Amino acid sequence: MRSKAQSAITVFACLNFVLAGLCVIWLLVMGGVLVYGIFYSGDKGEELFAGVAGSIMLAIPALVGLVV
Repeated sequence: MRSKAQSAITVFACLNFVLAGLCVIWLLVMGGVLVYGIFYSGDKGEELFAGVAGSIMLAIPALVGLVV
């Protein structure tokens, strides 16, 4: 029979993998936004810079979550 501590560790590990998967999905979506914004949106100069900077700022928490 498994102890309570072993069960808690198993649940914690499973949740880590699920949350890491969500972070990967988040990063893929933000990558798609960046590709669209840079190549297909038609924005130039300041608008393009603002869009790329905003997308990177939104992707940073997902990257941190994936690493952790």
